Amino acid sequence: MNNIEVTLGNAIKNCRINRHFTQIELANLINKSNTTLAKYEKGEISIDVATLVEIAKVLQVPLEYFIEALKEKTEKSIPPQADLIIPQFYSSKKLYLYFWDARNNSLNTSVLKILEKTECTANCHKAEIYMNVKNVDDYIFCENAYEGTIEFHHIITNIYMKHKATPIEKITINILENFTPTDTKLGQFTGVSFRPITPLSCKMLLSIKPLKENDPVLKKLVIDKEDIKRLKTNNFFSVTQNW
Repeated sequence: MNNIEVTLGNAIKNCRINRHFTQIELANLINKSNTTLAKYEKGEISIDVATLVEIAKVLQVPLEYFIEALKEKTEKSIPPQADLIIPQFYSSKKLYLYFWDARNNSLNTSVLKILEKTECTANCHKAEIYMNVKNVDDYIFCENAYEGTIEFHHIITNIYMKHKATPIEKITINILENFTPTDTKLGQFTGVSFRPITPLSCKMLLSIKPLKENDPVLKKLVIDKEDIKRLKTNNFFSVTQNW
């Protein structure tokens, strides 16, 4: 049983369940027997590209959905190398990002993927952000997708992104290091909102695991008296890590 086939089979099964299809329903729609589909999902037999394309079409997902699952499996299987220095907080290479949008009183949930190391700059990796997702396990379905880099430094981590569809739209996230082992870090998000179009800057929480909307740590996303005090004193908005 090949690990790639098992990973792909699990991705097909999870997507089918998320789309509320039974195994029999999906098998009929792709003109395969229920037994064959069951073997695909268990990773017992290889799936040809044409069938995978048909499954993606029926489940209404881009083919990239299944490729992403294989990429995650491959990235986890590659042993760390000495020159790929990633701080412990980012070592999972998949983080969850949150900011509070008071315009519609909603929590924006996003997923950060840290990819391969770039050749041009030390401690710099390619990265992607899937912004405003409804399901962190199905994050490829998002409102906006960004690509760019993440740079790790001793005292700060910088993320630079551009929108995949409209590269003119760029965002920056800066995360100061507080040198304390934590499951979350607070950063400053700067970019352009198109509802309406306006430059903005806000707090963004990074977490190594998904958070529920009632998690107390998310209260840190709301601008408080200390933030306003610093704004009045310095005449610019800033996010600190002393919490």
